[in-house]
Amino acid sequence: MNDVVCGMALVAWSFACSPGLEAETYEWIGGTGDWSDSSRWNPSTGVPGVGDTASVSSGTVVVSVDTSVGELELSGARISGAGVLTVVTSLDWGGGTMGQGGTTVIGAEAVGTLSGDAVRLLDGRILRVLGTLNHAGSGLLRFSYASAVEIESGGVLDFQVDAVWNHYQGTQSSLRNAGTIRKSGGTGESRIETPRPVNEAGGLIEAASGTLVLPVGVSGGGSFHSVAGATLSVPGSAELSDATFTAVSYTHLTLPTTDVVCSARWSRA
Repeated sequence: MNDVVCGMALVAWSFACSPGLEAETYEWIGGTGDWSDSSRWNPSTGVPGVGDTASVSSGTVVVSVDTSVGELELSGARISGAGVLTVVTSLDWGGGTMGQGGTTVIGAEAVGTLSGDAVRLLDGRILRVLGTLNHAGSGLLRFSYASAVEIESGGVLDFQVDAVWNHYQGTQSSLRNAGTIRKSGGTGESRIETPRPVNEAGGLIEAASGTLVLPVGVSGGGSFHSVAGATLSVPGSAELSDATFTAVSYTHLTLPTTDVVCSARWSRA
């Protein structure tokens, strides 16, 4: 019996320590090529997978088929292609572009970070948030050519610093919130100048630090909340239906004043 148990333990240990299963960091060598082409990565022994890190700092990576990766580091380069790129553990977006169709997914257990002071561009691509996306750096996030950010139920967009999202060029983009949009850090303003948020019935938009400024044309319903010492600013042109606003006092909310455009309820938190 002991021999059988020890034999099984040895097999399990050998499997877990197999070199082929070890996490690897792959660096894109530059230029334009497909994610699935191992010759474009260093080392060239394979391509990044769910247990690996992909580091892209120059050139263009084309995601032509649906792909999953453990960690993605993107700075000064471009992710493009019609495929779905799912980040399982972490995304560090320090600069560069996600563009030209397709979807980037921050998985349910993943944390994405917009880091550093460089400008990032979402250019005709969908960024879907199932986990957490933190805006932690001072650099802008800019939008062009009908890009979209989709925060699903359980997903969180957290402005941890004073930051700006705005439009760059082409068709206006969209922001759909079925989860939470929050400002948790920074004593100044975080401004979503574009895209215009659509806050779904289960969505929450809240200010917990400084001021969170929403753009002209915010629409939908859901909940809007502001804590003591923070301000949530909602423009007078908002088109909200059955929305609920809560705050420590009315002075912590800047709200639409016309019932025609805002069928909403306000209460003290």
